[in-house]
Amino acid sequence: MNTVFHLINLACALLLILITPIEGLIESKNKKKLSNKVKQYHQQALWSLVPLVFVVFLLVLRLVGFDNIGIQRITINNDNYPKVIIVIGCVLYFAHLLYNLYSIIVLKFNKTARRKVSDSINKDIYAFLPITKEERNAWKLVAISAGFSEEIIYRGYLFHIISIYFGSIHIAYSILISSFIFAIGHLYQGKELIKTFILGLLFGFYFSVFSSVLPVIIIHILQDLIVTYIFNDDGVSA
Repeated sequence: MNTVFHLINLACALLLILITPIEGLIESKNKKKLSNKVKQYHQQALWSLVPLVFVVFLLVLRLVGFDNIGIQRITINNDNYPKVIIVIGCVLYFAHLLYNLYSIIVLKFNKTARRKVSDSINKDIYAFLPITKEERNAWKLVAISAGFSEEIIYRGYLFHIISIYFGSIHIAYSILISSFIFAIGHLYQGKELIKTFILGLLFGFYFSVFSSVLPVIIIHILQDLIVTYIFNDDGVSA
């Protein structure tokens, strides 16, 4: 296979498995940056787009197509699972989607719900959450950029690359591998890493059911937007 193709994939692998986790840990220890979360969020939004550079190179060089990175028409993939699993996947996706929408609406308008959620937040990630109105607006950029770029990279691109290097392995292994790499990229979250891994499994399952990153991008963005509504305009939970 094209040497350039392998080199680009190697560079992307180093970015996802090594550079991104280390960079995230360093940033999480930098108290000065945590004190200016608006700037941090803007940088985070830009950084989340960096892996897409490698995908763009592959597209420009015609080493992959848009369908190889999951950007294609939504179709129910009956090749990976029996019909009952497909049905479960569709039901689970729409239930998850509705739950995210419900959570956003409830948190936005219900002070009691906001207080309960804020009180239950793990201290490991509390410092990373948007509190003020300015921070919450900046966080929306993070949610959109991360939802778009991470699904193309961790689902569309990685699933294709795994099939290239590992052959026709069962789709479950592709979901596990991509979810593990996805979790590593969020190493700074500490104990919350387990939740990120579980979300990775769900997103991977959705992608394998719909054969497209488009529905997963939507649910990923909504998932990240939920934290935007934990605090009100005064920067408190009630």
